[in-house]
Amino acid sequence: PITGNRRIYVEYYARLHPDSIQPTGGSIRVGWQTTNEANAENSWPLQAYALASLRKDGWTKVSGYLDTAASAAKWRMLVSIPGGSGAREVGVRVQVDDIRMIDVTDAYAAQQSAAATATAVTALTTKVDQQGTKVDAQAQQLTDLSSG
Repeated sequence: PITGNRRIYVEYYARLHPDSIQPTGGSIRVGWQTTNEANAENSWPLQAYALASLRKDGWTKVSGYLDTAASAAKWRMLVSIPGGSGAREVGVRVQVDDIRMIDVTDAYAAQQSAAATATAVTALTTKVDQQGTKVDAQAQQLTDLSSG
């Protein structure tokens, strides 16, 4: 079941159908729509990609991270090519495959925590002495790891 405040990894592949015209604008969007228990507080997180960037001869991988609304209790997936203002063009045909939505909330939180609390500072000092034709070099590295 979907709950609020979740981080979701979204991935899909898209391409233009071989019979499609080349789009000049618009986008394809994959994501979901959530509401609270009372079917209110709509949220529409979507991973979008420009249709004009799609090709007929190969699949394009589209991926990213989306967050669910804090009030999310009900969920439904959607795939959309929005219309209006000339965004939809007659003759544009898009194929979508291998849609994945993976809850990565815990892994993302662990990664953010580790990155924020561990800071390593490295200092390298070098001393060079020359006595006549003899050169003596000494180097020392100091690493300080602190966690906050």
